[in-house]
Formats: sequence, C-alpha cells, structure tokens
Amino acid sequence: MTTFLEDIGSLRRTLKAVFSDAGMGEDFVNCHVEWHLFTSWMEHIFTNAIKEFQLLPMDKYLEKFNRDLDYHEIMGLIFKDELLSNVVEILIAQNFKSIETEKFRKDLDKSRRYLSRSLKESQKDRLAEALDNINKALLFAPFPMDGVDHQSKSQLSFCLMTRAHLLRKLGHYNVCEKDLNDSMKYFALGKVNNYEKNIAAELLTLQDLKTPPTEAESVARRLVNLNPVSERIHGAVPYLSLSYEKNKGRIIITQNDIQKGTKLLVEEPFCTWLAPFLYSQYCFRCFNVLDNYFFPCRKCVLVRYCSSACEEESWKSYHSYECQYISFLRFLGAGHFALRCLSVDGLDESISLYRKSLQDKRKEPKLSRSFLNNYQDIFTLMSKDNNSAMLPKLAFLSKFIAHLACSMRLVQDGAVFDLSCLLLKQFGIGYLNSFFITDHGYNQLKLPGTSVDEDTAKEIGMGLYASASLISHSCDPNCEKYFICDKILILSRAPIEKGEEITISYGPNAVVHSYHQRQALLESTHGFKCSCKLCLKHE
Repeated sequence: MTTFLEDIGSLRRTLKAVFSDAGMGEDFVNCHVEWHLFTSWMEHIFTNAIKEFQLLPMDKYLEKFNRDLDYHEIMGLIFKDELLSNVVEILIAQNFKSIETEKFRKDLDKSRRYLSRSLKESQKDRLAEALDNINKALLFAPFPMDGVDHQSKSQLSFCLMTRAHLLRKLGHYNVCEKDLNDSMKYFALGKVNNYEKNIAAELLTLQDLKTPPTEAESVARRLVNLNPVSERIHGAVPYLSLSYEKNKGRIIITQNDIQKGTKLLVEEPFCTWLAPFLYSQYCFRCFNVLDNYFFPCRKCVLVRYCSSACEEESWKSYHSYECQYISFLRFLGAGHFALRCLSVDGLDESISLYRKSLQDKRKEPKLSRSFLNNYQDIFTLMSKDNNSAMLPKLAFLSKFIAHLACSMRLVQDGAVFDLSCLLLKQFGIGYLNSFFITDHGYNQLKLPGTSVDEDTAKEIGMGLYASASLISHSCDPNCEKYFICDKILILSRAPIEKGEEITISYGPNAVVHSYHQRQALLESTHGFKCSCKLCLKHE
C-alpha cells in the first residue's frame, strides 16, 4: 500500500505531464499543479470509493446530484452515505496524522551549528557562505518565548545581529538596519543593557550609508499609492460605483470620463495562497521577493517573510492555526485556500453568516451601494454552477476539509456539517472569482507608461480580491490587471467614457483567440457565454 506522500508525488508527475503538453511555461505548470494537486487526488479517491462500495454505476449515482439542490441538500446526500464518511475518517487517520511535523519545527542545536559555521566562514572572508549559514541558523532559531534559558532566549537576537554585520560588509545597509532593529526588539527579556546600547549606536552610523529606493522600487510605490480612495468600493477611486445588470449581476461603472493609463483600483487581497514550491522565495504574507534576506516564522521552518511586521500580521491572521499543520496543509492547494478564506474573519463568524443565510431564501438580494473587504460581502459573490458530475466530488472534498478542521481543533463536531456546506459554496466562489497572482518582475516597470515584460511574468499563487472580483470580462477590455507583490492594480488601457462599465480579460482575448476559442475557454473556466460588444458583433 502506497503512502500519501508517494501518491501525491506520483500524481504531481502526472499533472505536470498534462499541463506541460498544453505548451505552458514551467512556472505556470508548477503553480497550477500545486493548485489542483489535492483536488485531483480527492477526486481519484472519491471515484474509487463509489466504484468499490456503491451498488449503483457511477452515472446513476451522480444523477442524485443536480443543480436544483442547494448546498445543504448536496452535503446531506454525502453525509448520509456511511461508506463515504468512513473513507474520510480513514483518510484523516492515515494521512493527516501520519505527516511528519517535528522536522519542520525550531531546533536550537541546528541553529547553533549553522551559527558556528557562519562565524568561521566570515573569519575567512567567505561572506556568501557565511550569509547562507546564518540564514539557516535564523530559520531554526527559537523565538525568546520558547527559550528555556537566557542563552536560548537570545539565540534569535544574536543570529540577527550576526547577519546584520554580514549585510553591512556586503553593502546591504537597508536590510542591515532592519536586522539591527529586530535584534534589539527580540532580545531576551527586553531589558536595556550594553548589548542594546551597542545596537543603537550602530544604527546611528547607518543613517548616512542607507541607499535610496531604486527607480523600480519608487515606481512600485507610486503605482500602489492611490489617494483618495472610495469609501464604498474597497481600493477603488471615488468616481467608480456599483451598478447591476440582470445577466451579469453587480458590475462597476465610472461616473467620470477616464484617460488612458489611469489607476482605477489598487486593492489588497481578502485572502491569498502562495504556491508551496515558492515558500523560500517569496514572503508568505505579502508575496514580496525575498532574495537573500528574510525573517523567519516563530514556530516553523517552512515559511518565510520579508519583515518581522509581515510575520506578526500573518500569525494574527491565519498562520497561528496553520503553523502546526503546515507540513500537511501545503499539499491541499485549493482546499487550503478555501479554508483560509473562511478563517480570515473567523471560522465561527463565517459559519454564523452561512446559518443566517439559510433563514433568508430571497433569490434576488437587495443591491448594496458598497462592497468592502470582508467575508460578509465575499459571501455574496456569484459561485460557479458546477455540473452534476463535479458537485458530489467537491462535496466529498468539502466534507474532508471540514473534518480536517475539526481534527485541527478549529471547530467543534457540531459545526462540521455547516462548515462543509460553506466550504462547498466557497469552492464555487473561489473558482469563479479568484485570480492567479503573477510576479511581473516589477523591477522592469517604468513611468511614464506602465509596461511590463510579460515574457518574464510567472504565476506564483492565488488571490481573492473583493472589488476586483466584480469587474466583468471583455474580450476587448478597457482595463488591464497587474500585480505588485500581492496587490492587484487595475489600469485603464484606453479612454473610458462616463457611465461605461470597467472591464478586464479573464484570460481569453481577441488578440490571440478566435471567437469560438474564447467562448469555449470562458464556458469551461467561468461557466458563462461571453456577451461583450466584440462577441455580440460576431453573432
């Protein structure tokens, strides 16, 4: 019998071959493989379980699930199936609980060994090797609250101080300053003594050595700075407003004439997912490129951050409950993302929101004049209307994730069913409204103009953005979307008249795809037939 890791490894190779045959680049392939990996594995488990345990053929079994059923009814069919429930229990017992976690935890002895190697390499003036070893020492260094004596409580601070000296020698004065500040911040017991006074004195000597932002960094800061901002549409300029069309739902229109190259929306994500093979290359929270500088997680050695501020924010938002289980969650892709989306405002709050929705069966909710970055508004987004063949498979996956959350002690047994219903809805919301986040290599951005070299762009993760999710598709859009770290940027690519709808491309566009190709792609990925001006002309 193969192990979970062996199954995942085999499936990863299969999916890579499938995506590679589509002619996509390596980064695209790797990101999409990790995103679909667990859902594909669960689909395989579900199909085999039905074939082995059900008396009905697969097509007959799937007939029970149709689009007229609501989430509660769909999950009811899955939960009533004792055999499927047993499969879920076995999967969690055999796989979730068998994944090694200790090897990804802090290790004081390892940290000390790497620190010693770094000091020796530094004495030989082999600075690159010294930096590599001190980075490893930092990864394994326990934070002060987990130390058992003064020496272990001070390990993180001493490693930061050591790296600061190396960074200074290498001429990286800005990040050297960050390490010195963090070293003082995390020094054991926080007492002011000669150690901290020395750091403070060293910080003063850096003031004249720090380098100003590069042109690329200045451009990026200007692009993500939007002022003033709408109070009604998260991250948008004030003259954008919500409207409603029967065949589209909510849309965003402009109340002003807009010139080409105008920033219309700069939005932080509601929730993100970073592809696991990039954990060491990008900040786990904001997707900033790490290069040779990072700040470690306080408990695990798998994820990294661009600063102590990002580490703290990530811990408060979601990583405090994920950290202990990240060695397993990193394989869950879309499942990990769905669970995290529900956890941003709190799982209990999200479940309560779902329960309240059951009491209100109105099919046409009252149109709100605002849309903000919270799950109450995210919950109202359209979800993909999956066909009867996919519904039970996603429902089975939702049941697994809900029971997994219970095993992680995130919810009580009594909330598992409602959580699974909410997860099923969230999968639909995510598939229809999320964006693959692209690293455009913003060091190539230039102003005036906002061009990027698309040949260097690579997909690094997934993000759900409240306002951007309301922007409709057009095969000849009037706006373009870009990403700077985890922020989405919407820029006008042509003049837009007052009252006109803001549009972007969801992928298919008239430049590279024929009418029939565009319709087929949009139907398969988003479940609708395009009726933009260009497509209506073709008809």
